[in-house]
Amino acid sequence: MGKETHRKVKKTVLEEANDLIHGERLKHYGHPRENFGRIAAGWTAYLGAEVTDVDVAVMMAILKAMRMREGYHRDSATDMSGYAALASVLAGDDDL
Repeated sequence: MGKETHRKVKKTVLEEANDLIHGERLKHYGHPRENFGRIAAGWTAYLGAEVTDVDVAVMMAILKAMRMREGYHRDSATDMSGYAALASVLAGDDDL
């Protein structure tokens, strides 16, 4: 019998983001419509201007992009991808 080798295959940023939004984050925070809806309500009250659940996803992606101005961080790229995907879900273009 030959010697078996096990190679760990690295996931792409998009695969990591997909796993997060369909796994742990969904389990911990619930559907993004509810979670981001709560955040939008809080931001609306604080700002005195209407903020939607889609706005929350977009602004969180912007936050991650601004953090990356200091240098590339894989977790920020993963989160940006996840927030973009969630914006699509919240806009009704994709399903979760």
